[in-house]
Amino acid sequence: MGNFKNSIFLLGGHDLEMMEIRDILLLRGIPYYDKNLQWNNAQLSQYSERLNNNDYFIGIELVTDIDLPSNYLLVDHHNENSNKASSIEQVASILSVQLNKHQQLVAANDKGYIPAMLRIGATAEEIADIRHRDREAQGVTAEDEKLGELSVREKLTIEHEITIVKSLTPHFSTLTDRLFPNKMLLIYSDEKLTYYGQHAKEIARSFYSLVETHKAYYGGGESGFFGIAGKSLSSEELLQVKDKLISILTHLIQ
Repeated sequence: MGNFKNSIFLLGGHDLEMMEIRDILLLRGIPYYDKNLQWNNAQLSQYSERLNNNDYFIGIELVTDIDLPSNYLLVDHHNENSNKASSIEQVASILSVQLNKHQQLVAANDKGYIPAMLRIGATAEEIADIRHRDREAQGVTAEDEKLGELSVREKLTIEHEITIVKSLTPHFSTLTDRLFPNKMLLIYSDEKLTYYGQHAKEIARSFYSLVETHKAYYGGGESGFFGIAGKSLSSEELLQVKDKLISILTHLIQ
């Protein structure tokens, strides 16, 4: 592990990638703390009582909401880190671990979703398995799956080639997986919003003040995603972002 042999890992919001990272650490007996966080509360302050001046800490996809300790390394591939490898690849590099085929698919899925898995030769069965496992790791239930299907069936509209869906479940993956492939997809609820597809990076630039204040996030490159973190804006503010995003996107595609 080189300079990181005395490190303690701090795990962020649960998804399939985070679970695979946890398994890598478990297999090698590497210490870590896991507070069973979700994406909307994956903050460094969740581990503030664990931080000290004696150990070296490696935080995985944790929002920096407190002063960074000097003995801390952030592993992430979102926002200003979106040009980096996936988090599991960064961890593998730190630990000098070779990822197996399954872990490579997990990395591709987390960094670039289904298109990235296709680019490394994933079969339809492998993609379906990875996506199913990812939804499970995010806490998606059978009821969420039903609500996702209902959202697609009854809450979907198309405006200026943009597919827009109001989700009946907080787990948007139940919609994105059913609507793939889609060049421009906007999903929102009363508490959060995510855009997937073309011009995602340009849209993120338009809302960068929200990114800087950790109310929004982006990743996946030019055709990646941009989202408003859950409960970071009021319902009214969220609708204003939705309308502005549609306006920006409509202008970009004309």
